[in-house]
Amino acid sequence: LEAWKKQFDKKEELFLSEAETERFLREWTVKESYVKLLGTGIGGSFSHFSVVERGTISGDRLFARFTSIPVREGYSLTLCRWDDE
Repeated sequence: LEAWKKQFDKKEELFLSEAETERFLREWTVKESYVKLLGTGIGGSFSHFSVVERGTISGDRLFARFTSIPVREGYSLTLCRWDDE
């Protein structure tokens, strides 16, 4: 978890500071799905945007919606779409 902290915004670091692996994976897949929606891929920094608002994962400021899709334990899958779709 510490190795990935540089990829998260300050609000997200606080959100993850006491997090278990499941929360980390959830947030990571949300961020990954968002940059894929943008078409920028995961090569850049994830720390320039936040998916955490008021202690929960939200796409409101990004004009995006995130949908978690249940998969096997230890895995996380998130679908991201534009808010107006």
